[in-house]
Amino acid sequence: MINAGLTEKEMMTGRKSKRMTVSWIISGCIACICLSQLAVANDHGGAPGKLKIKIAFGHKAPQRHSRTVILKGASPGLEITGLAGAGTEQNDVIGAESLLHAGGGDVDALVADISWPVPTAPPEETGPA
Repeated sequence: MINAGLTEKEMMTGRKSKRMTVSWIISGCIACICLSQLAVANDHGGAPGKLKIKIAFGHKAPQRHSRTVILKGASPGLEITGLAGAGTEQNDVIGAESLLHAGGGDVDALVADISWPVPTAPPEETGPA
């Protein structure tokens, strides 16, 4: 059985931790943003390879909650740099593992620069246009 990074407790209960769920959601969002920006850049003759993102937390949460957020580059060559906080307070920690306290009217955000290697191969033809 493949555990996909789950702890023994998570495998027994069938539940993933909030940390892992948020990680998967953020990874998916970053991938979608990068792919959409890559398509837009290519359609307009721009050079793909760099993108600034902002991910905000706490918009709809009725109460304040602590969240641990880790941004990881899951593709070869994808780099996340320039990590900074926006709307954060003194008790929020921004870094490789950010700790945000958001919700209940408080919205915190992480801002980062994402870069990836520019493809060197020409685009493949997908069929008649």
